[in-house]
Amino acid sequence: KYGFVVGEKDKAMTLSEVLGTSGGRDVNGRLARDNRFYREWMEPRGAHDALSALVFKTPKRFGGLAMTRSSPLPPFGPADKEKIRLLAPHVRRTLTVSNLIGERVEASNRLSQVIDSLVTPVIIASPAGAIEHTNAAAQRLIEAAHLVSAQHGVLRAVNPAAREQLRSALDSGTHRMTVVALDAIDKPGLIATILPLSSSDGGAETVAIFFHADGGATTLPGEAFAKLYKLTGTELRIAMLLVEGALIGEIAERLGSSFDTVRWHVNNLRAKTACARTSDLIRH
Repeated sequence: KYGFVVGEKDKAMTLSEVLGTSGGRDVNGRLARDNRFYREWMEPRGAHDALSALVFKTPKRFGGLAMTRSSPLPPFGPADKEKIRLLAPHVRRTLTVSNLIGERVEASNRLSQVIDSLVTPVIIASPAGAIEHTNAAAQRLIEAAHLVSAQHGVLRAVNPAAREQLRSALDSGTHRMTVVALDAIDKPGLIATILPLSSSDGGAETVAIFFHADGGATTLPGEAFAKLYKLTGTELRIAMLLVEGALIGEIAERLGSSFDTVRWHVNNLRAKTACARTSDLIRH
């Protein structure tokens, strides 16, 4: 539209350089003062020169530092360009932090939308139990106060016997998936599955708590895992035994197979799940 030249990051460029003037003409062959940017943006503001630098660029966003100069001040020179070069890293740091915050907010909003669409009660909380988000089903569960309640914004089990179990499970849930049974005094209980929501350092600042009725639910993760990676029945059994901590020799003995046969199945499991090592498969 304006015939701009894309500059190098942190390189300060004057108006003529941005417009790519060569022999007094821009990349579209127009004289600099006939360029649309000059006529439509600068001239109405009384500006005769500009200085800018590209300091931040991602596939979705870009940002920079720019200023204009009006009469009677002279056009920008080398000293001005050096000042921009020194300022650019500080501006980039500010824009990078702002972009990361924006991306995190967007990701959080998308997660909230997914959670809100579920009919299963889901609560997002801190390891200390401070509630950050609930979907409608979870809000009804809290308001019923048969199994869990919220006191001063902190999730707690109603049954004293289950209270410590939930607190411990929330703390463990920052490192691995944890399952705890929540028993009610006079109502059917629920199973709470606690999943860590990873942060950049590999830990978890928050956890997601899914509530579901007991009744074979503990087999669901294995079934879902098998469907996801198209595992055979034997491969699934071996995967579950590996998760329990069994070694290949122990698995071979329990299944009545040879060591080499079990190792062959383990190699197939690693290939199907794209895990380089058996330890990665177990964590997966």
